[in-house]
Amino acid sequence: MKKIIVSIITPMKRNLKIDFRSIGRIVKKQLLLKNKNILINATTGESTSLSNKEKITVIRYISKKFGEKVKITAGSCYNSTRKSIKLIKKLNKEKIEYILQVTPYYYNTCERGIIKHFKAISKKSKIPILIYNVPKRTGIDLSSNCLRRLFNIRNIVGIKDSSSNKKKLIKKITICNEMKKLFLCGDDLQVFKLRNYKIDGVVSVLSSIFPKEIKKAITNITIGKVDFNFLKLVRRLSKYRNPLLIKWLLKELNMTKEVFRLPLVALKNSEKKDIKNYIEKYDKKFFKRIKKEE
Repeated sequence: MKKIIVSIITPMKRNLKIDFRSIGRIVKKQLLLKNKNILINATTGESTSLSNKEKITVIRYISKKFGEKVKITAGSCYNSTRKSIKLIKKLNKEKIEYILQVTPYYYNTCERGIIKHFKAISKKSKIPILIYNVPKRTGIDLSSNCLRRLFNIRNIVGIKDSSSNKKKLIKKITICNEMKKLFLCGDDLQVFKLRNYKIDGVVSVLSSIFPKEIKKAITNITIGKVDFNFLKLVRRLSKYRNPLLIKWLLKELNMTKEVFRLPLVALKNSEKKDIKNYIEKYDKKFFKRIKKEE
């Protein structure tokens, strides 16, 4: 069974403090849909605007409220090795299945620097580490050679890859299979590109809104008519920035408020109108049906 890890938002109140009641609603909804794997404090969770204290508080809130029902993957989105280690020392004390560690962006370091970065972090981590390769945000795309070397580091167990070159992705999947490491699609659109290959699952943003469709997409080998219509929708939605899209949709479904910390700002009204039109073309009664379920 392929794993779906749902990447969830960090809901916020008007005063920009974390809205824990909304976090509870979001996680509860996922559990009702039998999605027990969640990713917090990563890109979708606006991790770069959260303090370490806030990140740990979110983890403890979810752990206390839901206990063993939920499996947490926690983001470590620092580009600084020292800051990453400081956070990981705190994460070691929490109930976490994986740490998602991003490649060191901005520095424009070489492969030797990337490997030393992950080695230093791994030495301090008691929790299995997933590498997060996301070139469009970091400017770094891990090579296959670099990935092999990283997989030889203690307790690095896999990769969440959000790159776009299919040929390179297939090579990385092959390496994961050879070295018995996890390969997780880094976004929902990638699922349709790679699901016929031996992947282990997806880290999904859209599962917060379309859990049944994502589950069906990752398990299907061929694309049927309904499946193709959903693919068209995912393609259209993928052009909108994360987490702006998902937070607005969750607000429309009465799950949370549409509040961001700067420099993030809400989608334009014209963009929201387009998104609503796309979704209603896919499912005319979507918004009415979901609100009724809530």
